Amino acid sequence: TMAVPAQAYFQRATLNSQEGEVRTVVLQDADAGIIEALSCDSICSQYGRGHVHLMKCDPQSCQDGDGAKHRDNCYKDVNGRLVSLDEVSHVEFWRRAGFRDPCLELTQEVQESFMKCGARCMSDEHQLSNSSECLSHVLHAECGLSAGPYGQGFISESGHYFGCQHYRAIHHVLVADISQSMGSVDAETENGEVIERIEALKMACLKYISERNIIYPLDFLSLIAFNDNTSPIFSGCFPRDEEYMERSVNDLQAGGRTFFYKAIAEAGHVIEAMENERPGQSDCAIIFFSDGEDLGREPNELALPALQDLLKARKSRGQHNIQLRTILLGQSPNGAQRLREMVEEVKRFAPDDEFSGASSFDNPQDAAQLKHHFRELAAEEVRSTGLTVAL
Repeated sequence: TMAVPAQAYFQRATLNSQEGEVRTVVLQDADAGIIEALSCDSICSQYGRGHVHLMKCDPQSCQDGDGAKHRDNCYKDVNGRLVSLDEVSHVEFWRRAGFRDPCLELTQEVQESFMKCGARCMSDEHQLSNSSECLSHVLHAECGLSAGPYGQGFISESGHYFGCQHYRAIHHVLVADISQSMGSVDAETENGEVIERIEALKMACLKYISERNIIYPLDFLSLIAFNDNTSPIFSGCFPRDEEYMERSVNDLQAGGRTFFYKAIAEAGHVIEAMENERPGQSDCAIIFFSDGEDLGREPNELALPALQDLLKARKSRGQHNIQLRTILLGQSPNGAQRLREMVEEVKRFAPDDEFSGASSFDNPQDAAQLKHHFRELAAEEVRSTGLTVAL
């Protein structure tokens, strides 16, 4: 039996006992040969909250739970050989060992801390000395998602439950219709000037980017232009790259026909690429803009199945749901219907998700309303939740 916490397992221990109590443990470094006699309470105090002890595994009775967790070949003995051991909590160790807990003289607060998980939230928003610790007990099973709903802490990727909250970055995907109709000169600005629809779109996109740069410059943005083809104009840019994105937006030209399904499929590719590059780092908001009719008629040209494929693919990768904001400039019954259906599909796919539930359809009528709406969307796209960090 070994009284040394797992963090010090590279050391060899000898227990000195008297009348059923363990008084001291002699540690010998396997490499340096340094011998040091320490009291057991000082060792446990040193390793503190959430420390575990190691015990030889009994294959006949080994099972996780009750303050114990089996580890296959996770530790090396002093001869460098991999061994299978049980990690056990402080209380469980002394119970199994049959000795009186030498730490009973410590304060109640210290003793209780031994039974709490020692995992810490690694967000940079915490001061090192004031970080948030996992609210579960030591050696707990991975927390389910229901344990930390949004607004009440969060679950890390490694299954720890933290009570703190942090801003979670958002991947903003602007999907812009640049079909031939966008060259129409009928979009009225705030000062009464009439401009091309595509110029109104450019103004709105640039307003969105500048607002995000002010609100939260650690978000990242992508822009997809579509007609009867699709083109990712930029992908995964931070708002502080505003000058580069402005040049890219201003280069957009109107032409071609309008197919929503191609734009949605391309959005799925861009989102997946960003998730592979920055796994678990962001939620996703799609801002889908058009000024007219979706020309998809054949079963393989419909927008809704393409959107369903995007949602299913994202779910299969274990990612959060998306938020979809669709915008129609002017009047088009067909376009309005398709865009509304897309929003309802996102809400239906994740009925209990607050972020997806904020999806919406809007129908500004001129350039001034469009620019104002993009500015409002940029200000609304804030989700306060936990960072997903691997511990």
